[in-house]
Amino acid sequence: MAASQTKPVYGLLGRKLGHSYSPRIHAMLGDYEYRLHEVEPDDVAAFIREGDFAGLNVTMPYKETVMDLCDKLTDAAKKIGNVNTIVRREDGTLLGDNTDYYGFSHLLNVGHMNVTDRKVVVLGTGGAAKTVHAVLTDRGASEIVMVSRTGENNYENIAQHYDARFIVNTTPVGMFPNCPDSPIDLEPFARTGELREGRADGLFGVIDVVYNPARTGLMLQAEKLGVPHISGLPMLVAQAKAASELWQHKQISNEIVDEIVEKIPFEEGNIVIIGMPSGGKSTIGSLLAKQLGREFVDIDDYIPEAAGKSIADIFAEDGEEAFRVIETQVTGVQAQRFGYRVRRRGRYQGAQLRLAASERHRLAAEAAARTARVRRTAHVHHQGHPCSCARPWPKI
Repeated sequence: MAASQTKPVYGLLGRKLGHSYSPRIHAMLGDYEYRLHEVEPDDVAAFIREGDFAGLNVTMPYKETVMDLCDKLTDAAKKIGNVNTIVRREDGTLLGDNTDYYGFSHLLNVGHMNVTDRKVVVLGTGGAAKTVHAVLTDRGASEIVMVSRTGENNYENIAQHYDARFIVNTTPVGMFPNCPDSPIDLEPFARTGELREGRADGLFGVIDVVYNPARTGLMLQAEKLGVPHISGLPMLVAQAKAASELWQHKQISNEIVDEIVEKIPFEEGNIVIIGMPSGGKSTIGSLLAKQLGREFVDIDDYIPEAAGKSIADIFAEDGEEAFRVIETQVTGVQAQRFGYRVRRRGRYQGAQLRLAASERHRLAAEAAARTARVRRTAHVHHQGHPCSCARPWPKI
């Protein structure tokens, strides 16, 4: 059934779409409505047959499911073996296409990932993995190893592929809100070859097609190891551009992809402000939130509820380390919200965001945020700051 609204209606078909940036992206690509359609597996066929849309993007787990529901497939969709874009033609029939190929090719280009004559390990064997395999094949990768949970190449025997030069994650592991989960440990891969220009040895690059959070657990580890890495956001925007061109029957400037890739993290990413007590975190955070039209979140406001007592009582009765545990847990929860300014109490720790008790929550905060550090230049006001009261000034 063709869309009847004044503006054409497009959308995204998937099962869980709370993480999606697609509506924001398509709002910058064309003058049309774009809706999210969360559909259960048993209802996909009926939705495709009866849905009121002019076109669709399709995401996991339905990229292969919809192939048999389309009236015709493009050569690209047939070759790759899945559909991520559907176009309703003038006669009402549905054309299935694949724009992920273009998206992943763009991702390799902007990430300067040269896979030619190099071994690549691909994590996952679903629709996205098939697209990745097609692009890697066309780009001349010397060997492509598809890793699954139960196949010939799996996570139990992955050690035989520690000589890989690139890792590509096509699984949803690490996707919001399950960050910073990671499908594998990169360290063994990064200790296989010879040291190169100060970078970790072994790997030439890590590519994660997940785009939310901005930095997955896999990417954070790659960063720690000094391995070049890139998220799936450029791929998402590039494939959206290609799909929009099919729907609107017009070319869209390539420059808009770069513009959107820069804009999305700015709109969605958190800013975490850290510093010593009385350093001005609350004042700066409130002003910044007002300027940007965002909510300001003060971690201290959430700690008493989580602890069942005031911050002063936590320090007096349980000590600083107990406070840090609670602070870590609260910050981890708040870090999974997007588009906020977060101010947190705590010690200044150089270039790192310190969430003392929990590595998982620390990584969750780093994955979703940029960190601003406030240096104190004036006298510390002790009132209401148990940490400042607990130790003399030279020890803080």
